[in-house]
Amino acid sequence: MLVKIKFLPCTARAALKIEVSDMIRESIRLRWALVLAVERGTHLMGANLMGANLMGANLMGANLRDADLRDANLRGANLRDANLRGANLRGANLRGAIIKEDIKLEGKNPIIKIGPIGSEGGTLSAYRTGKGTYMERGCFFGTLDEFAAQVEDTHGSNKHGDIYRATIEMIEVWADAQDGEST
Repeated sequence: MLVKIKFLPCTARAALKIEVSDMIRESIRLRWALVLAVERGTHLMGANLMGANLMGANLMGANLRDADLRDANLRGANLRDANLRGANLRGANLRGAIIKEDIKLEGKNPIIKIGPIGSEGGTLSAYRTGKGTYMERGCFFGTLDEFAAQVEDTHGSNKHGDIYRATIEMIEVWADAQDGEST
């Protein structure tokens, strides 16, 4: 038998034990484990997935908060509703990854994260997509223009509004630079 899968009880969350023959490469073993973990609702917060080959993987709704995804291949992966707050995506290949409904990431470096920022000291994420630039901060997810309007409504001319406006200008320059990058 090449693959043995065993689900173990672990508090309120499912724990997963996978044994795979040495004939199967490590990247395939990791992919199987991750896909099964996501399907079972296993908590992946803080997971070390550095360099993992997750091309086209269905990670919809996965909790990848604070996960190490440096240099991971997430090209074409379904990341819809996945929690990526605090995840380290440095060097990750996110081309064609789906982040919301039918919104796909585009460009060589389609995500930028900035933080701590704002009155709550959170992380601001900008996503370059085929439908324009989308922003995520706290419970907000929308276009760059919608985000700018939200900043005005929430912060007006206070110091947080000033910082967000400067950040929006920087993100516009970053997004324009992505337009010239090939996918």
